[in-house]
Amino acid sequence: MPDRMNNKWVILIGMALILSAALLIFPRYTLTLPTDADTVGYIMAGRQLASGEGLSYTPHPDPAKSPFFSMFAFQIRSQDGRMLLGFPPGFPLLLGAGALVSEAGMYFVVPLFAIAGLLLLYLMGWRWSRQPWTGVWAALLLLTAADYTFFGTDAWSGIPAMVLISGGILLFGLSREEERPFPSRILLSLAAALLLIFSLFIRYANITFLLAIGIAELLTARRRFFQQWRRRFPFYGFLLAGGLGILLFNALYYGGPLLTSYSPENGWYTFAPFSFSYALGPSPINGYSLIEAGTSLWRNFPGLILLAPAGWFWLKEKRLLSVLAVCFSVGLYAVYAFAPADVNSRFLIPVFPFIVLGIAQGITALGTRLPAAWMRWAGSAALLLVILWGVPAQLDALQQRNTAAANYVHVVENAASLTPEDAVIMSYALNDSLIMYGNRTVLNYRRIPQYDPEQEKIRYDLYAGCLTFLVDELLANGRPVYFIVDQVPSIYETLPLLESTYSLQTIHEQPQIFQLSPATGLPLRGSIDECYP
Repeated sequence: MPDRMNNKWVILIGMALILSAALLIFPRYTLTLPTDADTVGYIMAGRQLASGEGLSYTPHPDPAKSPFFSMFAFQIRSQDGRMLLGFPPGFPLLLGAGALVSEAGMYFVVPLFAIAGLLLLYLMGWRWSRQPWTGVWAALLLLTAADYTFFGTDAWSGIPAMVLISGGILLFGLSREEERPFPSRILLSLAAALLLIFSLFIRYANITFLLAIGIAELLTARRRFFQQWRRRFPFYGFLLAGGLGILLFNALYYGGPLLTSYSPENGWYTFAPFSFSYALGPSPINGYSLIEAGTSLWRNFPGLILLAPAGWFWLKEKRLLSVLAVCFSVGLYAVYAFAPADVNSRFLIPVFPFIVLGIAQGITALGTRLPAAWMRWAGSAALLLVILWGVPAQLDALQQRNTAAANYVHVVENAASLTPEDAVIMSYALNDSLIMYGNRTVLNYRRIPQYDPEQEKIRYDLYAGCLTFLVDELLANGRPVYFIVDQVPSIYETLPLLESTYSLQTIHEQPQIFQLSPATGLPLRGSIDECYP
């Protein structure tokens, strides 16, 4: 560590360099051609909100059949036939606000949050440790974390949620300071609760941080927790009001206060979302959830993450809150069906501040214990080299991702151009992109099997009859239908079903695209009743 620990000019220069690097990296590498079904859905929702359409999408003129002609992200069918977004509304609201500025504004909402997160983490580190160098090291560690730049340059909700959670917890801590007058405590409590509640509207699982706050305060305050009710209860009162607001939103939007997009009625998978068997055993998506969580954290903070426990110890008054926040959130995703690996490693981003604050405090505390100034300077230079070593490879990975996205969009646009404007296209992997980039109608056959609440299962047995009914009706009405082979074998054995039922003509080889025609002499099959339980 530098000798003069509190030299404000050295600290200001360090933070200026970090923020300058962020201002260069995030706008330059921001992906403006999202390709994942989730990010495409978020962008579409932001556009819909900015245009006054709300969190809905009307994909087909016939409301009775609209569930099967929609994007993956809009899978909840309202009574009036519109398709509602299957994600919480918080992140689309932020994107919609960006879209009000400009069409491109949506894409730069997350990068702005990522830059703001660095400054916020610096303030948290300084405030919590009373040592500004902790804030500087924390901001540097966060900026150089691989997932921070990856998800900070694309339309993912992890970093906005992280900023809201960290900001809410910082304001909550300020509201608990003894010297603050009562009105100031109330305002800070209200602001903290609003940020934390809004983070729940981004992802419900962020409730783990509210649990960490409550349990940490209960354990540290003990009897004073209930005795000092004027100081403590306004914050929890605001949280309770926000929680009731979430239940009301669920009732109006999903159809019940306890229903969410993760409910079977709204298209959730047949497997349970959480199970202890996923921790050390195979989870349905991406493998062993606890092992993958540890692997993702190590990949972002290799080696240095071992300093976090010592740093939490030296954080003193915030050590319990930090430990609980990390344990609760990582623990939740350690038993989640979608293991936090690959693109799902974004689930862990909200805990990054608490991990890097522990690492940064460990660095600062150990640095101050070195006996000579030259050791502190040499140690800081060596550590800086270690932290920055992987940055060029990270930036190269971002460039490769953006190039791959441009190539992907070119494939989508080319595939769409081979079909007439009134075509209906069936594709598993390209479904949402064909709507956004190809301006085509899609038949989302992945969504055809519907949940039967009476039998409490998804009716896969109705799939063949429903699919053939929909295709037959489209062909009978003169709508050309195409199937893109983008998965082998196709889900629900769709390609063999189509080959045995229709005449397929190849119009393109890579990817292979078939045009469907009625088989000679065969009557129309099925009925709309076979599409619903």
